[in-house]
Amino acid sequence: MAVDESEMWPSDSTKYKVRAGVLFSVYVIYVAYAVATYAMFIRKSREKHSGLARRGIRLVTLQAAGCFFLGASGMVSTAVQHWPCFLKLWFAHIGFLLTFPAVAARAAQHIVVSKIHNTTNKVAGNISTAYAEPMPPGSAGTVSRWGGHATEYPDRHSSHVQHVAHRSSFSNMGFEMYDAATPTDLHTKGSFSRPHAAVHLTSSQHGTASDADMRRLRLYTRLQRYVSDRTLTLAVLGQLVVGLILALVINITDDQFKLSPMVMVCELVWGFLPIVGVVGVYVVLVMPVMLVRCWSLRDAYGIRNDLIVSIVVGGLCIIVTVIWETVLYHLALVWSGWFFTWLCAVSLHTVSITVPLWSAWRHSRDLAHRMHGASSVGSHKLGRRAEFDAIMANPLEYRLFCDFAASCFCSELTAFVDEYQTLKALAVDSMVSGDMWSAEDNQLEPGYLACMAGTVDAGVDYLTLAARAQAQTHTHGLHVRSPPTETILEAARRAYPDLDINDSTVFPAAAMDKLVTILGVFINSASWTAISLPSVLLLRIRDRLARSQLTLTILDEIREEILNMLYLDVFTRYSRDH
Repeated sequence: MAVDESEMWPSDSTKYKVRAGVLFSVYVIYVAYAVATYAMFIRKSREKHSGLARRGIRLVTLQAAGCFFLGASGMVSTAVQHWPCFLKLWFAHIGFLLTFPAVAARAAQHIVVSKIHNTTNKVAGNISTAYAEPMPPGSAGTVSRWGGHATEYPDRHSSHVQHVAHRSSFSNMGFEMYDAATPTDLHTKGSFSRPHAAVHLTSSQHGTASDADMRRLRLYTRLQRYVSDRTLTLAVLGQLVVGLILALVINITDDQFKLSPMVMVCELVWGFLPIVGVVGVYVVLVMPVMLVRCWSLRDAYGIRNDLIVSIVVGGLCIIVTVIWETVLYHLALVWSGWFFTWLCAVSLHTVSITVPLWSAWRHSRDLAHRMHGASSVGSHKLGRRAEFDAIMANPLEYRLFCDFAASCFCSELTAFVDEYQTLKALAVDSMVSGDMWSAEDNQLEPGYLACMAGTVDAGVDYLTLAARAQAQTHTHGLHVRSPPTETILEAARRAYPDLDINDSTVFPAAAMDKLVTILGVFINSASWTAISLPSVLLLRIRDRLARSQLTLTILDEIREEILNMLYLDVFTRYSRDH
């Protein structure tokens, strides 16, 4: 429909000048708001425990840029009646083709990564000997027999401790000794010969991951490469390039959008229909499907909110703008329908940038004010660290904590804890056999060094470790209660008080393959389950491995760093939500 310019406000009228002045002032405030919050978002994302980096910084940047172009197009179109139609066309294409594909790409990434972490957490809980059997609901803690004395592990939600006798091998958090009163007959310091009478061992069924879980983990691990930041960024930019080519064609074929002579008053005609159709496909088809897929996932980073706002606000924006510019065109001559595009841009920017930034700031405040670290008075720990240790020592709540860690994309941290517990059980058990590995008599295979050097570029992930564990149907272990906060060296000293076990004691030969597999899966940079650790720590570990210094303490620094990461990051969020 042709635009009757006589119905517009005269550009020299007071009403027009007031409207333009007010709206441009609002636009300046919007620009300052968008730029400032995005800059703070990027800066905050560099903090180790903010969690913002896990939202996909590249995709968030593309979305923020798209919102900026949408906001500019909407507000300028509302503030002034005369500005080049080809600019409005290009701003609309750039804004819509950056914003909505970026949100959809972030949702796709969230689905795959969440499935990987959730499945990894499930597999880790099933295959780990340390946590194979869940604690009975309602029990507040466990009591393990050690030397005839009860050791209590309290539940933070209970005022007393229920004494639960666990007669299964490797109880839930470690391993227990059944007959602690039986003498060990280990009188010679430094001797690892098998005791004569002594420690009773039992055989138990090893927890195994289901074939369905393993298949799902393989599937989502293969999909990981297709939802990386780089791949999805290229996909979004590819759509943008196609859209810009389409805009160029429209520039050439439609007189309203030609560069010369420039048309200053635009109608919502067929030139805008292709981009409206693309956005409609995302809002009506793609995003609702992704929202359904995301709905059942524990969403620690709020992608569901982004999808809901994109569907609801984006859909209303398109519908209202089209109706406003066509059916209600008399109103559009006074107040442009593109104003609703600006509202859509503000809403999406707020939910994707400002709200997560506020959450990260609140998280940092909690770290500063609520977390007191592991302080102690005598033998009693104080502060939130004691609460964290209690969760780690409670089998039931630990698995709930693992589920929450998976929603924070931190399943590799709890998987390491699970595998460390299994390694601890295997190492202490193997010491009874006297089959000790010696750097003087044995050299590591080249494959071991390759795992730590990062030269293995394929097939190194949690599936490597899970497949090996699934192939082992039985294991042996001492029944010694040992929470993750206790090191392998400390557990070994408790199990063999008569032996001279110290920092230089090497791993038993039977535990060596398990140890190096853990190093390859969680430390090797080629593994997607590689844990982000300080470079100085990695260099020390690699140096010790290269010199074959595989003592019982080789993982201690890694274990402590990972527990600190769980405490400072995941536990803060977990304690706030529970």
